[in-house]
Amino acid sequence: MDVEVIDVDDRPPSLREVGRTNANPSRQAASPPWSGWSGTIRRLDSRWWPLWVLFGVLALALLLTVGLVIGLILVVLRLTNRLLRAVFR
Repeated sequence: MDVEVIDVDDRPPSLREVGRTNANPSRQAASPPWSGWSGTIRRLDSRWWPLWVLFGVLALALLLTVGLVIGLILVVLRLTNRLLRAVFR
């Protein structure tokens, strides 16, 4: 039975990687399972960009809404403060 090995990046592993993983199984077992993830952690998978754009738009809308509400509250407090000062002087 022939089996093709596909890595996480949808590319077959190089001969150097295959030889390294089979050469010393005791060393491979001692290394943490996340040791080979350094390239995938630092960059986002390009297939998920629509989701990241959606999350970015939602985050921006949320920040703008919160800023607008805080600004509105500050304007109402200032107007109320000025009105009370004018009435009680």
